[in-house]
This record gives sequence, C-alpha cells and structure tokens, in this order.
Amino acid sequence: MKILKVVILSLLVAPAYAHSHDEKSKIASIAPVAVKQDKNEFIKTPTLSFSGDVAFELGLVDNKIKKNEDIQGVRMGMGRLFLNAKAEGESAEGLIYSFNTRIFTNAENSKKNTVKDGSGVDIREAVTVFDRVWLEMKGRGFGTVHVGNYVGAYNAMVEDSSSIFGGNGGAMSGNWSAYFTLPHGVIKDYRQTADTRASTKLTYYTPRFEGFQVGASYVPRSDCYGMISQYEQKPLNGGSTGQNIFGVGVNFAKDFSGTAVKLAAAGLKGTAVDKDGKTDTLEDVLSWEVSARVTSGPFDIAAGYLDNKKSMIEKTPTKFKDAGGIYDIAASYTLGAAKIALGGLWTSRTLINDKSATLSAYSVTVDYTIQKGLYAYVDVTKLEGKTDDDEAKKANSGKEIGNSNSGYVGFIGLGVSF
Repeated sequence: MKILKVVILSLLVAPAYAHSHDEKSKIASIAPVAVKQDKNEFIKTPTLSFSGDVAFELGLVDNKIKKNEDIQGVRMGMGRLFLNAKAEGESAEGLIYSFNTRIFTNAENSKKNTVKDGSGVDIREAVTVFDRVWLEMKGRGFGTVHVGNYVGAYNAMVEDSSSIFGGNGGAMSGNWSAYFTLPHGVIKDYRQTADTRASTKLTYYTPRFEGFQVGASYVPRSDCYGMISQYEQKPLNGGSTGQNIFGVGVNFAKDFSGTAVKLAAAGLKGTAVDKDGKTDTLEDVLSWEVSARVTSGPFDIAAGYLDNKKSMIEKTPTKFKDAGGIYDIAASYTLGAAKIALGGLWTSRTLINDKSATLSAYSVTVDYTIQKGLYAYVDVTKLEGKTDDDEAKKANSGKEIGNSNSGYVGFIGLGVSF
C-alpha cells in the first residue's frame, strides 16, 4: 500500500520549469513530494524534468581562397538544438540516482562546405540523434558515478575559453567550419586527439575537498574524434580508433573575496588502432591540457593550452610529425541583459618537412536576453588558415584549395531556452 501511495502521489505532481541560458545549469525539476517511508524505500517520489535550447541563425561568409573561387553569401540554418530529459530519485540511504537522455541536432554536419562553381555552401538536412544516454549515481560523501554515453572527466573538468564565448561559441565552436574552407591538415577543433565525445564510458568524480576535485574515465574502445579533417567525417587517419583509453582530470575552484578562481588539468592515455585493426602502425595516445578561469563581478576571463604530442600519428610519418598544439583565450563583460566576449584560438602542427600548418581565429560575440528564455546573439569570427605543404591537398570537389585561406564568418541568431 505504501508503494501504491507513492505512485499515486507522483502522478499528481505538476512540472515546474526553470529557465536559464547557461547550458550547464539548464535543469528544470518537478518539485519532489516528501513521503514518510520505512528504511530501504524512497524518501522522495521520483521526479521528471526537461530542459532545452533551440536557436536558428543567419550565416554570412566571406572566404578568400587562393587558386580558386571565393565563397561569399548568406545562409540560414539551425544554430543548435538540445532537448534533455532527466528522471531522478533518492533512497532513504541518501543515494541519488538518475536516468538522463539528450536529443541533439548536429548543426555542423547539416551544412557541408563545398567549392562548386562558385555557388558556395550546400545546406543539407540536420542529423538528429539521441547522442547522450547515461545513468548517474551520487551519494553523501562518496562522489558521483556516470555510466553510459556521456562526456568524460577530461572534458567536463576543464573550463577554457569555450565557457566565456557567447553566440554559438565563437572560435571555439565547430559551426564556422561548416561554412569555411581550410587548407588540408590544419587543426580546426579544440580537442584532445583521442577525444571520444559521448561514447560509452565509465566515469567517477570524487567529492570536492578544500576546493579540489578529481575525476577519471575509462573507455574500452571508441572512435576518436580529435583532429578530424574538415573534408572527412571520420576520425584521424580515415578511421582510427582508440582502445583502453584512460582519462583523468583534476580541478580547483575557490572564491577569494568575491573573485572566483578555477584551475584545471586533464589528460588521456591509451592504445591507437588503425582502420585495419592494427596497433603497431600508430603512436599511442598521450595528450594533455590545462585551463584557468577567473571571474570577478561582471568580468570573466579564461584561457587554455592543449598538447596532443604524437598521439595517433603514423609511427613512420608520411604527412605530419606531431598531432599539434592549441592555445586559446577569451574575456567577457556583462552589463544587465547584455554580454560581450572577445578572444582567439591558435592551432599549429608540424609537417614531415618540418614546416607547419596553422590556424588563427579571432572572435567577438554579443548576447542579449530579450526576456526570460528568449535571447538573441551576434557572433563574428575572422579566420586565416595556412600550410607550408608544397603539395596542398584538395577538397572533396577535387579542386586545388591553395596554401592560405582567409576571411570572415558571422552569425545572427535567435533562440529559446527552457
């Protein structure tokens, strides 16, 4: 009878949504009803919550491509679409458990960059998937466990300039690369080489003690999406995977008289497997990154550095001598309903001839909250990609794209969050 009462009460609870533009805090929960229970039964009825963020944007591109046509024009597409659901319960022993899902539209892949008779960008349908499904368990004093398809500790514990930029992410977002052509071999993504995104993994986070927290993740086997080529929707080397990948992160967060300081470091180690399943042709995974963020009143600044060492490149290199390094920095100022941010991203990797392939990206983003849950943004990025490779690679169209491409990508967006 007691369990039946709990079920009836849970059906009578109405959802109350909380609104926020910050994706990390977008969890709206149904108010739990406390029920007196015997030991080993629920002390709260299970709750169901929803959150989401949907934005559409105009994209303006001016891409100067040497030895080929320029790409110019205005395009319209989906900036992002996230729909999250969470079912959570708590036991009498204090164990909080939840089942979580996220529907995600891959806006980056929905706009494939092509060079075709000067016509510019082809717009294709976005791919909508359940990209994250995971279980979370946390208890008093023993930390948090994630099991399933979710980002690892090496992602979640770092706060670089992606936490500062507004718009659709500025230089730290993949959206601009859906419109912009880069020379072959130039790193476009801020990722560790063996980043497994939201593939199936086991992750544990310790409780925070004196400002410190440690997290660790284990991935048995997964495609690795760091450093993917702009012209290949596959991992590095046309299909490389990683196995037995371990990721570790540590961060420190503390408030000093109104100034919040966050420091973090993370790394990945594992075995690289080529597209034929061989482990003796690629260098093992070994990469690391560090970040720092300082917030004081309306001011916010963050920076990061990532070094991929030789992770997953060929042991007998034919194109590149290393997997590259990445720097980033951004600062923002918030005034009422408006926030402005500016910063940059710089990537570099060494070619087999000891020359380099580089990217410089500078961004300005402006966000404005029109009213609760409704927002608009402007996002402008200046880009320049260069390679010293004398035999510049070709895009999908088979046309020469040259050794140096530069230009701008701008977005004007309107979105709703709940």
